[in-house]
Amino acid sequence: MESPGGTYKVYYGTFDVDISDALNIKKEVYSSSITSVLGVSLAQMSSAQLHTVWSRGNEIYHSSGTGTTWSTATNISNNAGTSINPSIATISGTIVRVVWQDNTPGNNDILTKQYNQSWSSVENISYNFGSSVNPTIMFSSTYY
Repeated sequence: MESPGGTYKVYYGTFDVDISDALNIKKEVYSSSITSVLGVSLAQMSSAQLHTVWSRGNEIYHSSGTGTTWSTATNISNNAGTSINPSIATISGTIVRVVWQDNTPGNNDILTKQYNQSWSSVENISYNFGSSVNPTIMFSSTYY
């Protein structure tokens, strides 16, 4: 989203359902005057730690925090291709997994990376001859 000054920002906030669903801005997570910010996704760990990812300048960035303070944004894709459409979720409330669309291998594949106190290496999980686009990740403890 672009602000009047031409700066693109990511904010964390909550809705207050007691006051006409008003959005309470809690903290600015990231700001850039160079490149737009797209595809923001947020997940919470059981320790109340929040993790967010977004696409900026064809790379995937990550930041974590408690809602009032946030870590410096880190590029977690670091590649020559176009990385877009990130999605983030927690596994058992303690591990964070991110998926995104990426064309580094030559066509659109789905790549993933996991965080458990440090980042794992990037893994291609689509391996197909066609294009894979718009990934979404979520986990559930309900089994059928």
